[in-house]
Amino acid sequence: MNFVIAVLIGIFSGFVASLVFIIFFSKIRPSIDISDKVSYYTDDEGKKAFMIKIINRSRRPVVNLKAELELVSQRFVKGGAIQRWKEIDLVRPDPMQIEKYDEKDIQGMYAFRFRTFEDIDQLWTDEERTFLRFRVMAIDPLSGFSKVFVKNYYIKKNTLVQGDFAHGDTFQIS
Repeated sequence: MNFVIAVLIGIFSGFVASLVFIIFFSKIRPSIDISDKVSYYTDDEGKKAFMIKIINRSRRPVVNLKAELELVSQRFVKGGAIQRWKEIDLVRPDPMQIEKYDEKDIQGMYAFRFRTFEDIDQLWTDEERTFLRFRVMAIDPLSGFSKVFVKNYYIKKNTLVQGDFAHGDTFQIS
């Protein structure tokens, strides 16, 4: 009888330990902020570059990032809306690592700008039925848990801002 109780206590304590471990590590996920605006500038050759900036707010670096930018068109049919996506190519959609947030980091390695040379201004012609969607997935290297961050941009004139993002912990465009 004592053997059965010992086995049941062992199973229960193993279950509780596993549950605590999963709950603890599920809280350790990446934390990323995405800019509310898309900056753009024209280079010397007259080519436009559009950028979206992210800042890693985590206490650890984030790894194996994957980003995508899409122009989403909505069409209304009986019963609701359906969506179509046009992928906009990013220059570097999958950086290997972005450093942890550190306010003392003068290089700003915790921030990253995703860039495209596709002319979003020309592609985004119908504000009533289209919007931009930016998604980025990041993985916490300690826990292995990932998280997807999404930012939708709905009004072109409020979204596309000429200039470049300032350095460091800001989304200011100058």
